[in-house]
Amino acid sequence: MKCELSNASIHYEMYGEGRPIIFLHALSLDFQSMKNVFEPLFTSRLGWKRIYVDLPGMGESKAENWMKSSDDILAVILKFIDSILCSYLQ
Repeated sequence: MKCELSNASIHYEMYGEGRPIIFLHALSLDFQSMKNVFEPLFTSRLGWKRIYVDLPGMGESKAENWMKSSDDILAVILKFIDSILCSYLQ
């Protein structure tokens, strides 16, 4: 899935239903690294909507030219979280 923000596009995948939990991977990886570790833990734990995110410049989320620092990436991730959670709560 893609979340189109005003200044970036973030790739993510969601699984399950219930309370949202967002997984952010470490640098130089993509969301698959988190999904492969955590999804088996949720086979017996219901009530969680898991959201796996590709950080900008990794996986399928493109790094934009204006992104120069970790603060820029953090700002995009915060906008992503606001967007996803607002649509989830409606």
